[in-house]
Amino acid sequence: MTEDDELFADMPRAYIRGLEKGKGYVKENYLRQRREWMKLRQIIAYYESEGKKKHKKRLAELYREEKQLAKALADMPSDPVLPPPAPLIKVSGVVTNYHQRCLTHYFDTKAYPQTWEYFSRQDENMASAAMVLASTGSAATAQGMVESNEDRVPAAAWYVTGEINGRQFSGWLGAPYCREGEEVELIAAPVGEEYLVYALIRPHARSLTMPPWCYQGIRRARIDAMKVPISIVILLIITMLVVFICQDGWVVTEKIVSGVTMFLTMGTFLYILPAIWTIWRRHPFPKEQLTEEILTVAGWENVNNIDLRRLKRRRIKEFKKNGKSVRVMTSGWWFYYY
Repeated sequence: MTEDDELFADMPRAYIRGLEKGKGYVKENYLRQRREWMKLRQIIAYYESEGKKKHKKRLAELYREEKQLAKALADMPSDPVLPPPAPLIKVSGVVTNYHQRCLTHYFDTKAYPQTWEYFSRQDENMASAAMVLASTGSAATAQGMVESNEDRVPAAAWYVTGEINGRQFSGWLGAPYCREGEEVELIAAPVGEEYLVYALIRPHARSLTMPPWCYQGIRRARIDAMKVPISIVILLIITMLVVFICQDGWVVTEKIVSGVTMFLTMGTFLYILPAIWTIWRRHPFPKEQLTEEILTVAGWENVNNIDLRRLKRRRIKEFKKNGKSVRVMTSGWWFYYY
């Protein structure tokens, strides 16, 4: 057994097998249970408003189901606190009394309260556009716009608890490959006598893990977001060139060329430029902001341009070039080498 295998030996084998097969193994899904409980509460409230005597038998069944769900939810850990409630600090020490549980939760942009105002305005604009489409007879398209805006994808994460330097800590991390008695660095927010953890760094293994979707700085994220509008601009330019070449060869008429030119020009001003303006001036990047804050506290430089995925790939190539064995499973899922 290699040193790395020994350090990762305490990972649940079912979870490891799930990752190696390309399927995230999630042991607990409290989000689904919580949705079921809320739906059940609405049904119970409806039957109670209709009269308890009238639906006595049905209510008794619903009460039993509610009691079972409430018992299961009693063991649910606290929701992720995003962004950190206090300035982050770096804590070094040996981990003791360490425990971890695999769950699903939301870590997308909407999980950060500072973005709610932006998305509220976006939802209003989307609803207005959907109403216009519905009034023109495009009901299916309008419904698709509204439904697509409601979709949120949960991510698998690990809820970790333990002690470091005599103080308790807890937090949600992507892939905390850590074992009890290991010396680590925690990037955490002190809350009372405890720490809320937002990153776990293993200096001896040159690896770290953070909450899901935290892997790049704000400037790098904006550059990546620009790829779609830039690709469309390139496609428009190629289309224009093809049209003009065909015109010279008498394949298309002047009327078609004028129509295509007007369409491309309008598309540029109505979609491309607003998209670029939104990316650089309006769209929130809370996950990237948290990434920068974590890495700054950890002592990293040039964090606004960092992309841990690219850095991870370079490090793995270096490890393999130097003859060091690296398990593929440990190179992803919000776990990074640096």
